[in-house]
Amino acid sequence: MPAGTRRPGTRGQSSPIAYVLVFAIVMAGMAIIVLIGVGGLSETQSQSEIQRAEHSMTLFDSRAAMVALGDSNGQTISFGQGGGTFEVQEDSGWMRIVHNNYTEDDDDEREVIYNKSMGSLRYENGDRSLAYQGGGVWERGTEGEARMISPPEFHYR
Repeated sequence: MPAGTRRPGTRGQSSPIAYVLVFAIVMAGMAIIVLIGVGGLSETQSQSEIQRAEHSMTLFDSRAAMVALGDSNGQTISFGQGGGTFEVQEDSGWMRIVHNNYTEDDDDEREVIYNKSMGSLRYENGDRSLAYQGGGVWERGTEGEARMISPPEFHYR
C-alpha cells in the first residue's frame, strides 16, 4: 500500500485516548482539591465554633459578675447553636481558702476560712473543652494542657 493511504476498516486511536487521559487527569486533580479543601474547611469550622464558645463564655462571665455584685437583677445570654455541647457539672471542683499562722503562738495552726465545692459550665467540641468555673473561663487543649482565657474576679466588701 502506498504511503498516506488507509486500509479499509482501520482507525487511529490516539485522539480518543488523549481525551480520556485529559479527562482522567482533570478529575483526579479535582478530587485531590476537594479532599484537601474538606479537611481544611472542617478544621476552620471547628476553630470558629471554639472561638464563638470562648466569646459566649466570656460574655457569660461578665454578665454573671454584674448580677453577683448587685448591678443588675438578671441578665440573659444566648450560647447559640453550633457544633459542640454545653452542660452544667455541679461538683466539678472546689475552692478552699486557708489562713496559715492565724495565731502567733503556733506556726502549724491553720484556719480554713472557706471550703466549698464549685460547679462549672462546660463546652466540649471534639477533643477541646472550655469551662466557666469560679468566675474564670478556662480551656483544655488537645494535649491536656490548660489555658486561662478570662481570669477569675475576686470581690470582697
